[in-house]
Amino acid sequence: MISSVNFTNRPASSLEGAAGWINTNSFTNGIVLAGSSYVPPLVNNRALDVTNATVTFGLSTSITNTILWRTNNTITISGGTNHLALTVTTTSGFISGSFLHPTTHQSTALKGVILQQTRDAAGFSQGAGQTGGFKLEPQ
Repeated sequence: MISSVNFTNRPASSLEGAAGWINTNSFTNGIVLAGSSYVPPLVNNRALDVTNATVTFGLSTSITNTILWRTNNTITISGGTNHLALTVTTTSGFISGSFLHPTTHQSTALKGVILQQTRDAAGFSQGAGQTGGFKLEPQ
């Protein structure tokens, strides 16, 4: 793995850069890294400055859910047939949960982090031979 990552104190992003994986068979794979500092919220304040948002999964079958992020940092899911459930850990900025995978029809765990500086959250899911990412963005 080859990477160059910058740690900054800029308002838009605390961590950014590119990482690349190159093997001897000329296979290359690159990703963009992004990160954010995290400050736990005060009581009755959202950990992420959003009220209404969408959660999109990067899977072979597209899934999008609409959510309501309450001031007590509970998340209510609107609609959808994938049984999405999300929990926020305000002390660390972690998001965890599960959803019903559209291909395997199994409950699949997800884990991610809140990126306060970019007003979103992102993470991954893994289960039953299927992996994918998710992104939570304001509407």
